[in-house]
Amino acid sequence: MDSAIFVGREDVKKRLEDRLNRAIVTNTSLHTFIYGDYGSGKTHTLNYVYRFLNKQKLDVLPVLVRQPRITEKSDPSDLYASIISAISISDLFSLFVKVYDSVQNKLKEITDLYRRIEVLREIVENRDLSFIINNYVTNRPVEDYCVVKWLSGEKLASREKAELSVVSDNSDPYVAIQTLIAIMKLFNKVGKKYILLMLDEMESLKILGSEKKERGFEQFIRTLTGEEKGVGVLLACATSLGLEDAPLMFRTNTPVGTRIGYPQNYIWLKQFEEMDSMKTFAKQLIMALRDAKVDVKALVTKYQKQTKENLSLEFFPFTEEAVEAIHQLSTTSGMIKLLLPRDIQKVMTDALGDAMIENKPFIDTRIVSKIMTT
Repeated sequence: MDSAIFVGREDVKKRLEDRLNRAIVTNTSLHTFIYGDYGSGKTHTLNYVYRFLNKQKLDVLPVLVRQPRITEKSDPSDLYASIISAISISDLFSLFVKVYDSVQNKLKEITDLYRRIEVLREIVENRDLSFIINNYVTNRPVEDYCVVKWLSGEKLASREKAELSVVSDNSDPYVAIQTLIAIMKLFNKVGKKYILLMLDEMESLKILGSEKKERGFEQFIRTLTGEEKGVGVLLACATSLGLEDAPLMFRTNTPVGTRIGYPQNYIWLKQFEEMDSMKTFAKQLIMALRDAKVDVKALVTKYQKQTKENLSLEFFPFTEEAVEAIHQLSTTSGMIKLLLPRDIQKVMTDALGDAMIENKPFIDTRIVSKIMTT
């Protein structure tokens, strides 16, 4: 579905938009945990937020990490690498130039390297990152390879660390989160951007191979969801049983959960269990996807006279009974998954396809029943 379309969950849409606008205006932290079953619209919600922020032309840098690099053998430096990749090296290099330019008047008067680094460190608040910025701006493109390697979280040889004058590299999870926090603060402080980090597929944390790895990720995400000004984190997680099925670190009484803030900062994308809520979603989806140039009222009047069918302006090219049949057939057959947005859309799309094949101008209960029972 087009990320510009967000239907059937007006409460979620308004809640997110209000919270984002408030956080951006006040330059305060904003953390939200979005969860629901597969197909409930978590990824679509993140895509909508990303598009909404870009369309509003606000001073925001949305960073969408669609598939974090998390496997059974991962440590938090892999998540760090996914985030840096989503930000892009070119954006980071542009930021480094802005940081350097912001203190250039002071640096002109200083020739000693370590005194220059101290000037940078006052604004960067991170020793190694200060050296990286200095190396990139003053030595490019000679140092680009090692700088990119350090930023990307790869392990550096001792010789490479010496070339960059860094003590550690971001293959160390503790170093990685400190680097990431420093970078995000710089985007806000120097780049004048509110940075919103959106992490999808957080359910992948459940495949970690040991409690030690889980604690490492918990510490990383706990630091990430602090109260830094101008930094927000949205986390999306697939769960089949609500919070009971979420990774332990996101439960309400954990260090991460309390930092996010339950219940005000938790959004559950529920199934459309009630007929009315499911019909609202279907109606809004149809109206959003219909060609605005088509005279729907004229078509409804025409085919209603020809067929004597009870056609509705709100649901056309579906009959209202056909939309209700999607709910009825799914609940009676026990196929609860069909009450989720992705699956409702799939049934409606398939039904539209069959109607086109039959050269039928609208979709009735017969076509819906055929799609859902064969």
